[in-house]
Amino acid sequence: MIKRKICVVFPTNVFSDISHLREKTIRIANLARTFFTFNVNEAILFNYENYDKVLIKLLNFFSIPSYLRKYVYKIDEDLKYVGAAPPIRANIEEDKENRIGLVVKNEKGIAFINAGLKQLIKIKNSKLKKGEIVKLSFINGRWELVFNESEKYFNFSIKVINDLINFLKSEKPKSFIIATSKELFSPKCKILNLENLLILQKLIKDKQKLIFLFGSPKEGLYEIFLKLNYNLDDLADVILNVFPNQGVITIRTDEAIFGTLSIFNLIF
Repeated sequence: MIKRKICVVFPTNVFSDISHLREKTIRIANLARTFFTFNVNEAILFNYENYDKVLIKLLNFFSIPSYLRKYVYKIDEDLKYVGAAPPIRANIEEDKENRIGLVVKNEKGIAFINAGLKQLIKIKNSKLKKGEIVKLSFINGRWELVFNESEKYFNFSIKVINDLINFLKSEKPKSFIIATSKELFSPKCKILNLENLLILQKLIKDKQKLIFLFGSPKEGLYEIFLKLNYNLDDLADVILNVFPNQGVITIRTDEAIFGTLSIFNLIF
C-alpha cells in the first residue's frame, strides 16, 4: 500500500547540455526507470532558462507501458532513438489486474479500451473520449476505472509549472519539502547521515506528500532561488547535502535523484 505521495521537482534545463538526441533519450529513459523503481507519483518540472520540449515528450513516452506507445505516438523525429533505450520493465507492464489503457473508441456510451490484453476492455455508461489514457483495475469480476491511486501504483504523472515559488507555497501545508544542496550555505543545511535520516523518518511520518527538490548540473538550488528572488530556507523543511564526500566535481541531476531516492527508500 502506498503510504504517501512521492513528488520529484527539477528544472526543465537538466539535460540542456546534451547535444546528441541518442544520449539524451537514454538518460531520460533511465530517469523514467528511476521514477518507476521508487514509485514516484509526480514529476514536476519548473520552467527554468529554456523549455525542453524533447525532455517533456520523451518523459511522457516512457511513462506509459510499452504495449501502448505505438498507439499513442506517431512516427516522430524526436523519438527515433527510443529503441536504443534500455527497457524499463515496470510492474504495470505485466500486471493482469491493474492496467493502463487507451480509449480507442466510444460507441453509444460504451468505451472500448486497449490495455494490452487479447481483447479490448469495455466500460459501460462512459463519457470517455477517444485518445484518453485511463487506469483500470479488475474488481469483483469486472473492469473498473481507477480514480484514487492510494493503494496501487500505476505510473508517474508529469507536469510543467512556470511559478516554482507559488507551487511550493501551495504544497507546503500538506507536504514535507526536502531540498538538496552541494554546499552548506546556511544553518538549515545538513549533511545526510544515519542520525539525520532517522530524525527525518519521524518528521515525515504524518505527511501526505514528500517533495524532493533538485537543481541543475550547472546551478544549485540556492543559485536558482537567488535568481527567482526568494530564499530557499524559507520554503524547504530541510536542506540536505546528500553526497558530502563526492568524488566528482558535479553530480548530474538524474544521478542525484536516483541516489537520494535510494537512501530515502529505507524510510518510505
